[in-house]
Parts: sequence; C-alpha cells; structure tokens
Amino acid sequence: MQVDVNGKKNPNKDAKDRYELAMTRYGIYPLGDKTDCSGLDCSAYTLANNKIYDGAITEREITIADCSSNQTLVNGTCANLSCDLYQKTDNHQCVSMSQKEINEVKSKLLKASVSDFKNAVDKAAEKYGSTYGWDYPSIFSSENPPTAEDYYNFWKKYFNDFLPAEKFENGKIYLKNGAKIDFVSSGMMDAYIDIDGDKGENTLGKDQFAFGIPKSALSSTYAKIDGNFGPYSWNEDLNTRAEALNKCKQDTHYCAKLLEYDNWEFKDDYPY
Repeated sequence: MQVDVNGKKNPNKDAKDRYELAMTRYGIYPLGDKTDCSGLDCSAYTLANNKIYDGAITEREITIADCSSNQTLVNGTCANLSCDLYQKTDNHQCVSMSQKEINEVKSKLLKASVSDFKNAVDKAAEKYGSTYGWDYPSIFSSENPPTAEDYYNFWKKYFNDFLPAEKFENGKIYLKNGAKIDFVSSGMMDAYIDIDGDKGENTLGKDQFAFGIPKSALSSTYAKIDGNFGPYSWNEDLNTRAEALNKCKQDTHYCAKLLEYDNWEFKDDYPY
C-alpha cells in the first residue's frame, strides 16, 4: 500500500514510518510528490547514496529519466549540462544550434557590445572633450608600431572608468560582457570588436566587426562617422543598405555598416 502523501490516515503503519524516516533523515520525498507536495519542501529528492524513492518508499537507482532535459547523469546523480556558446541542450545532451539560432545569439551579443562601447566613448567625450583632441597611440607602422602598453594606457585613461576591462592580454582588452576589443591606430582609431571573445571563429565579418573613433574633423569626414563612434568606413559612399551589402561582400571591414542598417541583425542575405 502506498503512503498517504498528506500524512493523514494510513493503515499501513510500517509504510508510513518508512515515509517519515525518509523525509526526516534524508530530506527526500516520493516521486509522486514532485508536482504536489502538499505544502512540504520539495526541493530535494535524492539520497546521499544516490538512491531515490518511489511512492511506496522503494529504493532504486537514479536514471536519466529522473533528470530534466538540460541535465545529464554524472556519477549516479543529475547534473546540469554546460554547453558551448553556440550549442543548446536537447534530450540530455549539448547539440549544435541551427544557423538561424546562432545568428540570433550573435545579434544579441553584437547589440550589447556596440551599445556598451558607444556609451563608454560618449561618456569619455563628455569628460575629456572631443575625440579630436585625445592622446592616441602613434599611427601604426612597421618601423614604429604602438606597443600593447600604449593601447592599455589609452583604454585605461579614456574608457576603463565607464567600461571596466576584465583583463589585458597580448594588446587586447577583454570585457566582462565576454567581448574582446583590439585597437589599431591609423587615420582614425580603429576598434575591432570580437563579440564572443576568444570563442567562435574569431573572423572579421563573422564574429569580429570593425568600428572607428575619429581623431580629427578630416578623419571624421573620410570615415563618414557622425559622432564619436561608428562602423568602419573610409572614403566610401555607403548611403544605402544596398551599397553597404555590396561593400561587405568585397571587404569584411565594411560589414558593421550593413549590420547597422539592419539594426544589428543578421538578415538572410548577410554574406557570412
């Protein structure tokens, strides 16, 4: 005879005693109580020795069927799956996302990264004045390239108060939101935002996108940037989405401009 889960009249005293013993000693409840525990704390079902009890207080091993779909069986107990960024849980395992699902994840990461960095640039401009007058590392050249320390110091001075870096490594800035930024000092301050850090393909146009900070009125004109920060461009007319799409196909530096037209979403005709 099964135990009365409400703890009321139960002619089978032995079963009731075993039920109460399981509750008080081990903090476990019959499987039948998962959806209706009658006011009891149902947070724990497993026993320390990796056993579980059914409604009749019969001991049995935990099986994969006792785990939720985003869990797997590890050493006889249910454990949450830890999937990669572009994976999802399905039937107790990590599986690859579809390209549509991957693009949705990338879109969210890109929107957040652009918003966070633009906000930091705008706040720095409020504090230090126009980006035209900032102290930039020397323009990159093979004879006199800026050092990693030059880029670190540039970040620390202008942005770290508004967008704290998690770490600096090999000339790159790693952010707490998971993104990575790589600067190149040229006619403007090129900023390559890798939306998933060291994960993903680390490829321009796929998970890395080019932006710029104008150093002067001239570079702002050439870069076609209206404001303190924007998608990379250099003396190109990208006044329509069609022009941006065509240029993105030719040179992945210009893909951020196409994505800006599309509200940072990866449309079906996105080339990469």
